[in-house]
Amino acid sequence: MKFGYIDLGKKGKLKLSSGKKKVLFLETLKDLWQLENVDSNYAIIGGLSNSIVSPFSKKLFITSNLKGIYLHKGKIFCYSGTTLSEFLNFQIKNNLSCLEFLTGIPQAQIGGLIAQNAGAFNMGVFHGSTCLGCCWAQMMIMFAVGVMNITGMILITLFILLEKGLPEKNDLIGKAAGILLCLWGAGLFFCTPFDN
Repeated sequence: MKFGYIDLGKKGKLKLSSGKKKVLFLETLKDLWQLENVDSNYAIIGGLSNSIVSPFSKKLFITSNLKGIYLHKGKIFCYSGTTLSEFLNFQIKNNLSCLEFLTGIPQAQIGGLIAQNAGAFNMGVFHGSTCLGCCWAQMMIMFAVGVMNITGMILITLFILLEKGLPEKNDLIGKAAGILLCLWGAGLFFCTPFDN
């Protein structure tokens, strides 16, 4: 991916991609308000220990040690020395992400309100129930297949790596895995002899 540079001087450096999806890269959060009218699909902000991931579709809110910053259009991905990857479809579609609960995004629907107004225990219970709600089937498979079964653990790990490593194919990978598991389950049910 090719990038164009816009030098902001002492205020940081902006890196703009020229591909189909515009990606903004800002090394610091200083003067991020200048990006407000930039049409982009993703914005990546690095260099902070409390950077967050917010895949919102229209309005984006960022919280750091500074005030909440408002940004228009596209989706925003913030990272701090970690690999950029999309979260689960459930969390993306419901405007939820893991780190939102830790940093407290203002006006970010459920996550930010809980992070700001509830204690750590309540925040953990809510986020845990969210994860359980979207991942219970995968957890069941991990317990049923993965425990003490190295082959099952490897297969599940490969599936998760594919899902995380190819976010643009996330829906396709999920549907393909679901169909394969249904066929596998049906095969075990119909092909396994029952004891009388």
